[in-house]
Order: sequence, then structure tokens, then C-alpha cells
Amino acid sequence: MSTDIFNKEINKKQSLDFPLQYNYQLEKFIKVMNVVLLFYLCIYGTIIIYYDGMIFRSLKDVVMLIISLLSIVLIVSRKYMYNDLKVILFFLFYITIFGLIGHLMTGTPLNYIYGFKVTILPLLMLFLGYILRGKSVSDLIILFKFLYVLIISVWVIQYILGIEKLMELGFVYGVNVRNFGQEIPRLPSLVGIPSAYGMLLAVLGIMVERNDKLCQRYVLVRWLVKINTLVFLLLSTQRTSIIFWVVTQICMFVFYIRNSLRQKQLLILSATFLIVPFIVIVIANFDTRLYSTSSFSHRLEHWFIHLPYLFSFEGLLGLGLGAVGAATIRVHQLGYDVSNYYVDNQFFAFYQQGGILGTILWIIFLMLIMYKLISNYLLNEKKSFKNIEVTALSMLIGVFIAGFFTNTLEVFPFNVFFWMFIGIALSINNQKK
Repeated sequence: MSTDIFNKEINKKQSLDFPLQYNYQLEKFIKVMNVVLLFYLCIYGTIIIYYDGMIFRSLKDVVMLIISLLSIVLIVSRKYMYNDLKVILFFLFYITIFGLIGHLMTGTPLNYIYGFKVTILPLLMLFLGYILRGKSVSDLIILFKFLYVLIISVWVIQYILGIEKLMELGFVYGVNVRNFGQEIPRLPSLVGIPSAYGMLLAVLGIMVERNDKLCQRYVLVRWLVKINTLVFLLLSTQRTSIIFWVVTQICMFVFYIRNSLRQKQLLILSATFLIVPFIVIVIANFDTRLYSTSSFSHRLEHWFIHLPYLFSFEGLLGLGLGAVGAATIRVHQLGYDVSNYYVDNQFFAFYQQGGILGTILWIIFLMLIMYKLISNYLLNEKKSFKNIEVTALSMLIGVFIAGFFTNTLEVFPFNVFFWMFIGIALSINNQKK
């Protein structure tokens, strides 16, 4: 009798929504596609060195779009985080509209297409994060550890080979490899571009040390991963990546002290304040050019020269999505007569692409994400879920700070991993033990 009642309830639930079996199959398919995609994104930069064909360049974009759309379908079919979905789609719609208006007056359609690929398409991976949810982090961490070890190992091999040998193998100086100063090489690992390698190393290192079970269980293992990441970030000489990593670590440490300020934690805090000056001294003596302000001074000189007047059409609505930054550089490389101005400031990039209205929209959107992460953090009781919220919130703050020195949300594939993890953190909505 009780079995019949149970079966009736299941049938009733299935009739009110899409078939449960269909939803689980689709979810499994999305997760498998995601693993393949993330691995492909990490080796994509090396592939196009040897085969720079439109097929390989477009494949990742098509797969990302398919995963995002399927994730939205699954969210709607299960009515999972439906209110969040509507808010995110609302902001994405108006951000893309503001980005299009500028091109109608001053831009080119190709800039808009590449701007969508560089900025909006990775952001759509938020929806994938909602499907993965907090419980999937333990499964993804296996992939993250593999990619973390892989990109470091390949970087070490490239360092041993040297820049000249890599150029003989097809790497292009100034694009795939370059020198920092006269002696220190900037190498791309598998990612293809040195700056992209630095940001990917930083985000993978953070996610591994914070979410791997072995790192959570043993403090020594966590510190070994932390120190290893810092060492290879210093060797990469990518200062934006170092800034992002350091700011994220500081924020996570503040949350840690705030939540457990007991005798043991006070001892750790005291030891940390003894270690920090030592780390600063090591960084300062590693290479004085790492904290040189010459490049920042140069950016200050050109930032305000290129900014459109606030009370003009471009100042209000911008030059269009992709009019500056990574998108326009790619279009310029294709031979089109467009600007190849990278900006090196995420907030000025928002302003030049979407005007003051688009910038305000972006800031509101990011502030709402921050508010949601804080809300989830306060409402959740499960330690592993709180850990995810703290990591995501700290990385978001790190992106804010690093964004003053480069277009952090345009760094590929860092932005894909970043938005996906933010989506995972947003999906944890008051989940209990």
C-alpha cells in the first residue's frame, strides 16, 4: 500500500514538470561536455600555434554556447534558481544592447561579434555553474588538480628548452613568448599566452588549495600548494596574476580569522604576521622589475587620453562592445582597420565600450553578485559550502583590484573558470547540512 502511494507521488511530480529522467540525462551530458571543454580550453592556445584555422577557433565558442543554452533549459525545466536566472538574463540583455548601440554609430559588426565572444560568452558559463552546484566541486577538483600540475609541468619543460628553441618549434616572439627585461623568459605553458597562463595558474591554485580534501584535512599540504603557486607566479613575472592571487589570499585569510578567532587561530595569526614580511622581502629581491612602476606610469599617461568625453554620445553609450580590449586586437590582427587599444583597465574598458550607462549597469550587476555571495555565506551552515562562498567572494574582490591594471574579465580561459565557479557559488542557496 505504501509503495503504491509512493509511486503515485512520483508520477504526480513527473506530470508537473519535464520527465525527471530526461533532466538527469541532460545534466550528465552537460557535465561530460564541460570536462572536455575545460581541458580543451587549456590546450587551445598551443593548438592554434600550429593550426590557426577557423574550425578550431570557433569550436570552443560553439561548445560554450551549447553548454550555456542547455544549462538555461535545464534551469527553466526544473525551476531551479529561476529568479536568479531572470535577473542575470536581464542584465546580460541590456549589457549587450548597450554594446550594440555604440557600434551602430561608430563601430564595426566584427568588433561586436568578437566582443561578445570575449566578454559575454564566458559570462554565460555562470549558468553552467548553477547546474554543477556545490556538490560537483569535489568532482571537478580532480580535473583542476590535473590541469594545475599539467600547466606547471609544461612551463618547466619550456623553461628548460628556452625561448630560442620554442621559436624554432613555431612559437611567435611577442605573442607566445617574450622576455621580461633582458633575461627572464615569459612562457605560455599550454595556454598559448604568458598572461593567460599566469591568471589560469592563479585561479587553479586557489581552487585546489581551498577545495581539495587533502588540502582541507592537512594544513601542511594546503601551504605547500599555496607556496608552490606563489613561486611559479613569481617565475611567470605576470604582475596582474600575482596581484589577483595575493588579494584573494588576503580576503580568504580575513574571513578565516573572522570566523574562528580563538587561541589557536591567534597563534596562526601571529605566525602569519611574522611570515608576511619575509615573503615581501623575497618578492622584493626576486627581481626589482616586478614592482617597478614604470608600466603603471605609462598606462596613466594613455588612459585619460583615450577616454571619451562624458557628455558625448560615446561617453553616454560607449563605442560598442569589443571596440577596445582583446576583441579589437584580434580584429586588428585579421587585417581590419580598427583600433588595437587594449586599455589595461577593466573599468575604463567598460566605460569605453558601454559608456557611463553601461559601466553603471556592469557595476550594479557585479555588486548584486557580491551581495548574493555574502547572503549565501551568511545563510549556509555547511562548512564546505561556506568555503565555496568565501573562495568565490575573495576571487571576485581579487578581480576588482586586478582590474585596475588589466582587463581581467577578458583574459581567456581564466574568465571561463572564474564565471563557472561564481555560478557554482551562487547556486548554493541556503543549503543546510
